[in-house]
Amino acid sequence: MQGESLVENIFIDSPNGMLAAALHLPPSTPAPVIICCHGLLSSKNGSKFVALGEAFSSAGWAVLRFDFAGCGDSLAVPLRQLVPSRLADLQAVIGFTLNASWSKGPLGLMGSSMGGYISLLTAADLPEVIKGVVCWATPYDLTEIHPDETRLDHLVKFFPRGFELGEPSTLKDLSAVSGAFILHGQMDEIVPWQHAFQIFERLKEPRRNCLMSTAEHRFLDPQWRGLAMRMSRSWFESLGF
Repeated sequence: MQGESLVENIFIDSPNGMLAAALHLPPSTPAPVIICCHGLLSSKNGSKFVALGEAFSSAGWAVLRFDFAGCGDSLAVPLRQLVPSRLADLQAVIGFTLNASWSKGPLGLMGSSMGGYISLLTAADLPEVIKGVVCWATPYDLTEIHPDETRLDHLVKFFPRGFELGEPSTLKDLSAVSGAFILHGQMDEIVPWQHAFQIFERLKEPRRNCLMSTAEHRFLDPQWRGLAMRMSRSWFESLGF
């Protein structure tokens, strides 16, 4: 395929139902692929993932951002247990990607917050498939997250009442994960920045850790977000994407 990059809206079948996704295709395909995984109460249409899709596709990569079950435009119904539900969704998206005509070469994951947590667990399960991971503001231990009280009322829109975190609740076994870059803001009000070190020390080389002194959980400051995007792109490039 030749021409300008474009975005296609698609649906992907998962064990939980149909997942909505947006696919950024570069001017030439097949291409390496970056799959974007949003946070707990976010969606594929979060501003940072839209910007990442545009920037990364301009680098020649296909970018797939999707809504987990219960989020955004997805028609899928999440399982009662959060972690197993999201792991199943991401694995379905990976399977779809590996069989797509526009996919060839390295496959990477880009996750924010809970999306980073799910990305790292998946990379640990599929080390031969996942060649690189970038995580922003990612928790090591889900039980230590400081909830965003202004958004907790929205939980019932995403998950069945009485939902549980499910297992694993920590990232204690990342010994199979290499090629991971961990970024965290030291003003993160939801996930303590010390979690970045707990994750980093469990990773295989190559690995990288970066703390941003005044960045908060969502990297809303344009300067910090822009720097994080450029560093994320450089990391994937260093891995051969």
